[in-house]
Amino acid sequence: MRTTMIAVALLAVVGCDEAPTQATPVVIDEPGLIADLGEPFMTVNGFQVGRNEIDVVFKNKGVPAAMLDSVVKSPGGYHIIEEYALATALYRQAVEEKLFEDPQTQLELAFAQRQALSRAMQRTLAQRALTDERVNAWIEDNRDQFALPQKQARQIVVGSESYAEDLMTRLEGGEEFADLARDHSIDMRTAPNGGYLGWFSMQDRPELGRALFAHSKEAVIGPLETPTGWHIVEILGSRDATPAEEQQLIARAALEQKAAMDAMKDMRDSLEVNMQFVGAPENGHLPEGHPPAEGAAEEPAAAADEGGEEAPAANGAGEN
Repeated sequence: MRTTMIAVALLAVVGCDEAPTQATPVVIDEPGLIADLGEPFMTVNGFQVGRNEIDVVFKNKGVPAAMLDSVVKSPGGYHIIEEYALATALYRQAVEEKLFEDPQTQLELAFAQRQALSRAMQRTLAQRALTDERVNAWIEDNRDQFALPQKQARQIVVGSESYAEDLMTRLEGGEEFADLARDHSIDMRTAPNGGYLGWFSMQDRPELGRALFAHSKEAVIGPLETPTGWHIVEILGSRDATPAEEQQLIARAALEQKAAMDAMKDMRDSLEVNMQFVGAPENGHLPEGHPPAEGAAEEPAAAADEGGEEAPAANGAGEN
């Protein structure tokens, strides 16, 4: 029942009365063209990619606007750009073969637009609930967290000490850390981003903290054993505390997440749904106080992105 409810909620958010009942071929312009590319960023098989679309790729992965430059140029950011280049090449080939004229593809494109509008409305509702007073109060409540020294690092995690020692030898021989992380690390949260961990305090990663925070300069450390495996860690930078501008970004992200959940709950509670399919609940209405389906997600939908990967860590909170 909850699956149906969420689908209906999505359509309600974007202003549609009902889902399409059949796929009818229509003539549409070439999809996916971007009117304002911004500054040239790269070309993919001769096709121009602009900075504006790169920014959207990273924003969809949760990177705050004020941190785009630093994250785009990070080791994890470079991998995301490579993946987007591949997606762009596939998109251009699909356009050349006019796959957008296929009825099923047209249906998928329309649904993707509805999802994008739904997420935009959800973000807007969340942002409307934010005030400077709430942001500043959240920062004050978390002042101790922001005052901690931090490291910026990336890691490779493998299952045995001998495996880790072999990778250390390869690193010493000049192989690229990010490539080895993507190819060998068993930590699926960080491996796709070249092992990038972002900024974190000793309390954020206590299993590695003592060894990492003993070093004041950039270094490659390992192998280090933890309950999850054998780690090779490259320290990329150090700082004494979380900068004030990042504190604002972290606070807003945390408050927006809660505000988005609250907004979705309010919308869900106010929905009026008449079901018209065979086997629908009696009277065509959802029963009052109906229980959610087992395992149904309560959080708002995450932003869509190419490849479904996590963003590189972009704040002082680190990964837990």
